[in-house]
Amino acid sequence: MLDYRKSATKSIAMTVGLMRIELFISDANNLKDKRGVMRSVVDNLRRKFNVSVVEEGNERWQRGVLGVVNISSNRAKCNSTLNKVIEFIKSDPRVEVIDYSIELL
Repeated sequence: MLDYRKSATKSIAMTVGLMRIELFISDANNLKDKRGVMRSVVDNLRRKFNVSVVEEGNERWQRGVLGVVNISSNRAKCNSTLNKVIEFIKSDPRVEVIDYSIELL
């Protein structure tokens, strides 16, 4: 039988990276248009970067807010992944990044 108490005493350094991204969707003429673009962005981020993504629920049809979380055992890798995420979003012609923030814990 495995003794899990022994593994629990080992200290493993982990970094949690949090990012909040505010987007402007100029071609969205209604909430349905916005939701289609946001769903596509969220799915692409999850697939390409293996990050957790949540869309903030707001009813403004040309604005969207995403929360992105990445966990890594390496602080530099965590930061690099989040920076790649923001560059990927900036390269999407359907959205414009208004503002973003990154916090590493």
